[in-house]
Amino acid sequence: MKSISLLLGAGFSAPMGYPIGNQLNERVQNYRLYSIGISPDGKLYFINPNQQDNAVGNPYSVYLECCISLVEEYSKRNHFDYEVFFEFLARKEYLSNPDYLELCQSLTTDTITIDSIASNIDAIYNQMVASLLKDGNGRLWYDNMPNHIGTVDEYHGFLSLLREWKKDSVVHVHTLNHDMLFESFNRTDYISGEICDGFEELGSDYYGELRTMEDRTYHVRLERFTGVYNRNIRLYKLHGSLDYVLYYRTAEDGVSLVPDKYVKTRYGIGCDNLLRDTHVKDRYERYPFAYHANYLTGTSSKIRKYEDPLLFKPLFESFKDNLQNSELFIIIGYGCKDKGINDIVANYFKRRKVYIVDPYCEGNETVQEFAKRIDARIIKTQITDLRISEFI
Repeated sequence: MKSISLLLGAGFSAPMGYPIGNQLNERVQNYRLYSIGISPDGKLYFINPNQQDNAVGNPYSVYLECCISLVEEYSKRNHFDYEVFFEFLARKEYLSNPDYLELCQSLTTDTITIDSIASNIDAIYNQMVASLLKDGNGRLWYDNMPNHIGTVDEYHGFLSLLREWKKDSVVHVHTLNHDMLFESFNRTDYISGEICDGFEELGSDYYGELRTMEDRTYHVRLERFTGVYNRNIRLYKLHGSLDYVLYYRTAEDGVSLVPDKYVKTRYGIGCDNLLRDTHVKDRYERYPFAYHANYLTGTSSKIRKYEDPLLFKPLFESFKDNLQNSELFIIIGYGCKDKGINDIVANYFKRRKVYIVDPYCEGNETVQEFAKRIDARIIKTQITDLRISEFI
């Protein structure tokens, strides 16, 4: 079978109202405009604008305030980029700058120290960014949507390509997006369940707790990453996803935690209180410490995580192999600013057909220069208007 590779960036999700880079930067800088609460165990959630969040005695409310204040102070002094700012936090640069350090110290108490702020602020920021990654209707999950019969107006051309290509080709879809939009296309006439993503539920030992409004609790089996791709449309979420969580199992010493498997959460099931069937006396092991999804952001930080053997290294090895073995490579909605991704593309896809789909690239030197580097033809067609004839 022939192989075709795609690379999708933030611009791919934009027709559904997802924020692109500049929009996300602006929303993070104005995070106080959102009605946000935080639980005593550090999980962010949206609250009713008229509802007052009870933050008394909750240290995570202080960590959240510190993170928002650092964003505001940083923005006064620098051009704000949400990924660069993540690197600023990850490297603890605010601890070595007197102005930022003074801001953090102003929020300390007898029980909240600079060390506790530094230990928690990265996870807070991770959740802040994740909370803004929703479509124009405020949706994150699509699993409750019925099968879509007929055309999907915003993506008709693109999905028509996939429908044709999957008949006699393996289509490798590599995405840098954390949202679950692409997976929702599985419920369309174009795709009809032909997407696989390397996660499988059958035989999984991992569960989440589903709590109902009647205060009932059920165990729900979760998919775990196996790296098995057995359908013709294959999805590789190179920077993770808002429904991916790393489960840690208890080590033999009974105390230490060891990274074990990436699992996919589901709607109504949080990242915390994950369970693993130990197959010992019908006993479940519980991992209660995860409270946000595993996705990659930052600049150099995310490149270092490419070596994670449980998920990201296999995904990137597949990315490289797919580029080498594909006859056609199409880039859609990618701003070409990620050096790590750019180098992989340049090194592994050579001397074959490559296209960049970007209707707004006029005057964008970054895209133009990358197109020259990889000898790509730029197509200025909208996603919904794409036709196979443009790639022949």
